[in-house]
Amino acid sequence: MYYYMCMRLTDITDYLGFSQSASREQAKELQQTKPAPIGPKEVYFKWVALSRPQSTFLDVRFSRALLMISFVVGLLLVVMQEFILIMFVASVAFFGYVLSKLSPEKVTYEISSYGIAYNDDMYYWDELKRFFFKKSGEFEILSVDTKSGLPGRLFLTVEAKNKEKLKTLLEGRLHYLEEPPKEMFEGLFNSLRSKFKS
Repeated sequence: MYYYMCMRLTDITDYLGFSQSASREQAKELQQTKPAPIGPKEVYFKWVALSRPQSTFLDVRFSRALLMISFVVGLLLVVMQEFILIMFVASVAFFGYVLSKLSPEKVTYEISSYGIAYNDDMYYWDELKRFFFKKSGEFEILSVDTKSGLPGRLFLTVEAKNKEKLKTLLEGRLHYLEEPPKEMFEGLFNSLRSKFKS
């Protein structure tokens, strides 16, 4: 039993990258040795778009309310002397702020007889489960769920005029969801946003 637990612990640390037993080069070699599908590659659709739509989802009133709430919670945490928690929350807020200010890069997407290519990464059809569309400003986001844990979902930025073409291409290979699945915090965020918006 002890040996089995130790083996599982090393597998977990290898996966998370804490130990040095599996290097990046070995992982790349394993990925490259995966056999490609039989037959010539046929490209069905290829496009270049931003990696993510650039949007400002926080209006001034909502961001002020969020800032005031976080200030009160911060004061409460200072009184409780929870300095590590304060540092964690501040680092997450700083990380979110930096990500919102970065401009997205242009990415090449490709749908072929092999699967979906996202820049240099190829996701074969047998690694994908289902897809759905989500609206974000003037863009449609094509979300494709994968069978592996990382990444669990691919997000491809699509122009609205290409939505139907992509839908017909993917429906032959993957299950289509009419409504996007509900995220854990999406309902809470939308209800808070609607209260502060008016």
